[in-house]
Amino acid sequence: MEFVPVTYVKLNDPIWSEQFALVRDVVLPHMWEILNDRVKNAEKSHCIENFKVAAGMSDDDRYGTVFIDTDLYKWIEAVSYCLSVEANCELESLCDQAIEMIERAQQLDGYLNTY
Repeated sequence: MEFVPVTYVKLNDPIWSEQFALVRDVVLPHMWEILNDRVKNAEKSHCIENFKVAAGMSDDDRYGTVFIDTDLYKWIEAVSYCLSVEANCELESLCDQAIEMIERAQQLDGYLNTY
């Protein structure tokens, strides 16, 4: 079985193109706001803040579930798939910010855990 790289796939179908646009333009930016605890009436996850604490960028206390880090990693993965299909300066900039923050949170020995 031969695999087709995702960059070779072009969405020409109106339904799938609409779904891609929804994820790119609405879902991923909204998820970024959720990860940053900026959505009114949504339960706070402290996901991004925990990375800032681990990176020494915040004096706040760590908060939330043990596995909350994975939410940011999955967001980066989704953004990466979108960027492999088409350029998007805004999403790329947010993703770069997240990656730089994760890099700062990583310990010298390579260990990374906000918990």
